[in-house]
Amino acid sequence: MKKYGWLLFLAFWLCLIPSFHKAEAAGVGLFLDGERLNMSGDATGEMVNGKVMVPLRVIGEELGYKFEWEPKEYKVTVHKSNTDISMYVGRTMAYVGKEEVQLDSPPLLRGSSTLVPLRFVGEQLGLSVKWDNAGKAVYLQKLAADADKDSDSDSKADEPGTDPDTDNDTNTDSGAVDNVSEIYGISFEDGRLTVSADEASEPKLSALTGPDRIVIDFQNAKFAEKLKEQYLEDSDGTRVIEVDANDDVQFIRFAQFDDGESAARIVLVLNSAKGYTVAQENGEYVIVLNDSPGEPADETVNTPAKPSNPAIPSGQDGRWLVVLDAGHGGKDPGASSITGRTEKEFNLAVALKVQERLQGDPDIELVLTRDGDNYPELEERSSLANGLNANVFVSIHANSMPKTATGMLANGSETYYTRNDSKELALVMQKYLAEATGLKDNGIKVQNLHVTRETKMPAVLLEAGYLSNAGDEAALYSEETQNRIAEGIVNALREYLDL
Repeated sequence: MKKYGWLLFLAFWLCLIPSFHKAEAAGVGLFLDGERLNMSGDATGEMVNGKVMVPLRVIGEELGYKFEWEPKEYKVTVHKSNTDISMYVGRTMAYVGKEEVQLDSPPLLRGSSTLVPLRFVGEQLGLSVKWDNAGKAVYLQKLAADADKDSDSDSKADEPGTDPDTDNDTNTDSGAVDNVSEIYGISFEDGRLTVSADEASEPKLSALTGPDRIVIDFQNAKFAEKLKEQYLEDSDGTRVIEVDANDDVQFIRFAQFDDGESAARIVLVLNSAKGYTVAQENGEYVIVLNDSPGEPADETVNTPAKPSNPAIPSGQDGRWLVVLDAGHGGKDPGASSITGRTEKEFNLAVALKVQERLQGDPDIELVLTRDGDNYPELEERSSLANGLNANVFVSIHANSMPKTATGMLANGSETYYTRNDSKELALVMQKYLAEATGLKDNGIKVQNLHVTRETKMPAVLLEAGYLSNAGDEAALYSEETQNRIAEGIVNALREYLDL
């Protein structure tokens, strides 16, 4: 009976996994030292949100490592020599020994198997990783025990170094140039390719055939390491971003090349020839596809849609329009505190206190994404702000870490933003947030979050504190601290909007 009870518990937990963990492509092949690894039943590799996920048991058995599953914490541990590698299902924070590391994709449960992000495991277990996009296969190679940190030099010797104007769309850089701008974000949605860059020069675009594709070149630019780490490197040195079922685009690839100065290339591989327009929107370049293949390729239209400091109030009666988002809600409780309280409760309490303070304000019109225990989808939250042409977007959250000794020590307040146009808002918000909570000031951080990426105005996400920390939790659920946070948000808005 205990066995069946465990299986029922697993099935129930799987129902709680968010829908975004859908597999974009099933049946990813896995090869170790040239030999195909046997994966059957639910122990198969998958492409999930552009990341290759593989069953830990398969790799562990092949390499001779021991691993264990702790169901109460949804924790999987790989025992490697004197170092333990620990990961938690559904969480992007992992541990190598006592060191905290960030995963680009959280581990998943598939039946009785745990799928883990391949690149992280490969690197931690001493494997080189190559991705064959055409064959949807991963090739792992054991590294020599005495290999140094430059052990991947052999594979790089075979990478192409051809001129970018030849038939090769992307090829790798033979040298680095200092003081180049960084490309830190690439996303595709609703027929729009968005490239987020740090003061990048205007791109040169070309429409090519055989196959149909659009090539975007940024001179004197490079891809940020954090962006590259999110995608596996193909055998030819490129990285591939999978695109959900789309009538126009098959996939996106990007790589560095060298044409006398550092240059970055992004390629949209199409199903058929398309035209496009280009808009520069405060540090971002948006390539919009259309059905006119004959449109000039290098026409760039500067139509800013995301003011770094909004100059024209968009609310009623000339007021500044602010959309305030209480994170999570309804079916999605968010993080849990150490005493069992939910993040959604804290988020909404603060949002309502901000609303009280701005009721009837002559300068600021406030709109809430939710004012009760309901759950608007992420797309609904960003669409609401965009549809209202809001001046500012602020999302309220509280953080959490796994219930380990290390996790319980994590503490402090931090503010996240995605685009350069939001940095000034993030700095102001973090100043008032840290002062209001009285917790450790963790500063501002860049992260690719939906609500801060898809909104068309300066947008930030506040993490007021860690619910997994006893001190932070006690502070965040106190009426006094919540009032101070609400007052701090109002004061930050007034400073940012120069009121």
